[in-house]
Amino acid sequence: MPASSLGEFSLEPQQGEVLAVFVPLARLQAEMEVSSRVNTVLVAAHQAVRSDAVMRLTPMVRSQATLDDVGLRVRSAQNDTALIVESESAVVDDRQAAVIDRVLMASGLQPHRIFTYLANSIRDGDREIPYSLVSALDFFALPAVAAFPAAPAPPVLPIVLNRIALIEDLAPDAMDQVNSDAFAEAYKDLTNIAEKLLD
Repeated sequence: MPASSLGEFSLEPQQGEVLAVFVPLARLQAEMEVSSRVNTVLVAAHQAVRSDAVMRLTPMVRSQATLDDVGLRVRSAQNDTALIVESESAVVDDRQAAVIDRVLMASGLQPHRIFTYLANSIRDGDREIPYSLVSALDFFALPAVAAFPAAPAPPVLPIVLNRIALIEDLAPDAMDQVNSDAFAEAYKDLTNIAEKLLD
């Protein structure tokens, strides 16, 4: 494609040769299974308004944009006592997270960040659960946990100590580096929790 037909187009200006492949939008959307999705919109501005084109365009986009347009969705959980804001791309980026936090706090809600990922398997001896979801969160940031008295309720500490003992038993037989690293990270988190509960 010649330069006159956007053959040298690049989202980031560069002096070197542009190595790009241009394909029909519908075909790429079908291959990526993202029907009706785009991640860039090009807008041509007349020379007369080019200097303030962004200023003019921003309120237009904001007045029409929805959460779905930026790959976010909101759903309720725990009998409508909690809201979940999640991203179609699996990870909410820092800028989105900051805006979400600000909006929730302005509404009188306390946000808590959670990271969920897919583990290849969770093993206990010869028992295995393939493709399990593992979620990580700041345990002591949760209201119910932060409100624990110096001497926590009896059920909490034994559960933590049992998990530590289980990891100590299983970790030496970790099948691969991924599982070994997961054991190490979980062991560190649990021992930190146990120390706080014992304080």
